[in-house]
Amino acid sequence: MPQQLAITMLREHGATIAASAYALACRLRSGIAAIDAEVGRRSIALVMSSVATYLERGDEQPLVDYLHQLIRLRRAGGLNPVDFSVMSHCYLPAVRHCFVTRAPSTAMGLAAFELVESVVLPLLERLFQAAWSETVADTTEPDGDPTETLIVPVVVRDVAAGAVSTRR
Repeated sequence: MPQQLAITMLREHGATIAASAYALACRLRSGIAAIDAEVGRRSIALVMSSVATYLERGDEQPLVDYLHQLIRLRRAGGLNPVDFSVMSHCYLPAVRHCFVTRAPSTAMGLAAFELVESVVLPLLERLFQAAWSETVADTTEPDGDPTETLIVPVVVRDVAAGAVSTRR
């Protein structure tokens, strides 16, 4: 159920999430405002749609390919890795707010958000490697192994709960 809700929410509210994420990114980092607002919102909406497609099909390659192209375009447009990192960090707060406020219940929205978060955080880690490397191609195949999966979902709640329980 959380998976289908996440897919539906990302597709139906992608434009709203994108507008919110773009506005937050511009507020945090003025260089991002150099991106045409419509282009910025559309690119974020495409990321959300690509995440939905990944959740639906389990094929990470179209999402990874799109985001690598986006990094190249942003570099060509003058954005640096810090701009890219700030912009990317603005995705999840916007997704969380949308899911919590527009899902049939808060609990359902949070469950769907946790699923999206478990995919997006590892993806961002790989993309930050690409954004900070000299060439985007450097991280297309992690550790040089073409069979290694780029997106390995990490459930943040479980990791955090494990860290807390080991401190007691």
